[in-house]
Amino acid sequence: MIEALPLVRALHPEVRLLLAGDGPCRADLEALTKRLGQTEAILFPGFVTDVVQVYAALDAFVFPSEFEGLGTALQAAMAAGLPCISTKRGALGEVVDHERTALIAEPNSKEFAAMMLRLINDEALRRNLSKAGRSEVEQRFSADRMVENTIRLYEDVLQKLRKDETRQIDLREH
Repeated sequence: MIEALPLVRALHPEVRLLLAGDGPCRADLEALTKRLGQTEAILFPGFVTDVVQVYAALDAFVFPSEFEGLGTALQAAMAAGLPCISTKRGALGEVVDHERTALIAEPNSKEFAAMMLRLINDEALRRNLSKAGRSEVEQRFSADRMVENTIRLYEDVLQKLRKDETRQIDLREH
């Protein structure tokens, strides 16, 4: 994303990037920001306790993860109604659907820049992704839905175990 920013800002100098969080890569990311001359455009607030406030301040959410499980930060952004850009790496392909719930990019600067520019330039796309992303999270990834799916899975496993036990008893009788 940091490498994509100069490409985006060449056409839209007003764009800013907020990188919330902290970790071992932060110093490298800050150094890259300086090297690319983007220090005035990229904010590093560090660890954030009020994530809802951060999402409320954003116009869009970009999730450039290359190794991800379910992507809870992405799901939270979608639930907040933010139009999103993501990769399909790891399990993210089960969370996002290209051009329906989010824009999908391979993790490289040119693709992220192209997707960011699409969002900036297309209000209808932003509105559609926002609505569909929120709906997708509510329908498929809400806490209630996750509990229902877990119970259904356990019931299915128990039913199969009972069938196997019955089959083993029948085989012993013959």
